Amino acid sequence: MSVLYSPELLQLEAAVDALLATDLRDIPEAHRLGNQEKLLELRNKMDAAELHGLQRLDADETTIAETGRTTKSWLTEEQYLNPGDAGKRIRLGRALAAYPRVDAALSAGRFSPDTALIIVKALATVPAEFLDTVEAALLQLAPHCTPNDLADKVEQLLLACGVESSSDEAAAKRLEKRGLNIAPTFNGMRSVSGMLTPEVGEALEIAIGAIAQSAGAEDDRTHAQRRHDAVGELANFYLAHADLPAVNGERPRVVVTIDYDALVNDLTNAWGRLPSGATVSPATARRLACDAGIIPAVLGKGSEVLDLGKHQRCFSHAVRRAAWIEQHGKCAFKGCRRPPVECHHIVWWTHGGQSTLDNAAWLCAFHHWLVHERGWSMRREKDRSFTFLDPAGVEFPRRTQAA
Repeated sequence: MSVLYSPELLQLEAAVDALLATDLRDIPEAHRLGNQEKLLELRNKMDAAELHGLQRLDADETTIAETGRTTKSWLTEEQYLNPGDAGKRIRLGRALAAYPRVDAALSAGRFSPDTALIIVKALATVPAEFLDTVEAALLQLAPHCTPNDLADKVEQLLLACGVESSSDEAAAKRLEKRGLNIAPTFNGMRSVSGMLTPEVGEALEIAIGAIAQSAGAEDDRTHAQRRHDAVGELANFYLAHADLPAVNGERPRVVVTIDYDALVNDLTNAWGRLPSGATVSPATARRLACDAGIIPAVLGKGSEVLDLGKHQRCFSHAVRRAAWIEQHGKCAFKGCRRPPVECHHIVWWTHGGQSTLDNAAWLCAFHHWLVHERGWSMRREKDRSFTFLDPAGVEFPRRTQAA
C-alpha cells in the first residue's frame, strides 16, 4: 500500500534535499554561524511538528489499527527508538495539548523538546492560582537556559512566587506528605491512594513504564489496566526473589483454594478463594496455579484437601532453564518484547499436559493472562516455533509494516 504524503511534507523534503546538496564552502564565513542557528531553530520547529503528529496518532489509536501496536510500541519496535525516548515523546505530545502557550513557543523554535518537557513537568506541580505566573516566567527563562539549568531554577521560581517559603521547608513538607494507603473495597478489591516522594515516584514510574508497555493489537487493556498489572508483576517478582523471613520454615506464599471440578473442568460458576476471603475466577486460579510461588489448594467433594501444590505440576529447574535457552530468553508470542516471567504448560496441566521441555513455553505476564483468561490458545510446531490462536481459532501473525 502506497503512502499519500501531504504537499507540505513533499516540499519540505525537497528543501532538505537541496540543503544537503549545498556546498557549505559556498556560504560566506560571516553567515555560517547564523545559518547554523537557523538550522537549530528549524529543528525545534520540526520536533514540534513531529510531537503534534504523534499526539494525533496516539489519540486516534492509528498505530493500533495499522500495525497492531500502540504508538510507543510502534516507535520502539517499528522505528527502533529507545523505549525511554519513545515514552518521553509520547508524554510530551500529550502534555503540549494541555499547555498551548508552551506548545506555541516550541513551535516557534524558541527552545528544544527537552526544555519543553522540563516546563510541563514543573507546571503540573503548580497550584492553579500560580499557574499563569509560573508559566510566563518559565517561558521567559527557557530560551536562555539549558534544560538542566532550567530545572535548577524551577524550585527557585516556586519560592519567588510564594508557592514555597524556603527550600528546606519545601523539602520537609514534601517528605511529611509521603505515604501509601491500600484499603479493601468490595469482594477483595483494593483502593490505592497516597503521595510519593520525587525519588520514589520516579523509580516507580520507570519500573511500571518498563513493564506496562502494550503487547500488541491483542492487548486491549487500557493504559491504567496495564499499569495495574505492572504493579502486580513488581510485587510477584519481589515475593519470588527477595530473601523474605520464613514462617515455620516456609516462605510467604499466596494460597488459592478451589474445588477440583472447577479447576479441571473449566467451570465458570465456581470461584477460588484467597486467604483474605476474596474470590477469584476459575480461570484466574488456573493461571495462578502455573506459578510455583502461588500454591493451589484443590478441594474434593467434602472440602478435603486433595492436592496442595504437588511438585510434579511445576517444571523442574533444568526444564525451565532449557526452555529459556531454547527461546533465547524471550516471550513465545512472535514479536513480543516484554520480558518473560512465566514458564507455561502449552497443554495445561489440568488437561493432562506434562512438565516437559516439549510442553514448556516462556510467556510474558500479559500473554500468560491472555491464554488463561481471554480464550487464546497456543501450539508448538514441528520446527519448535509457537503458533497462537485467538478465541475464534484464527492464527495471529505479526502484521508487517505497510510499504
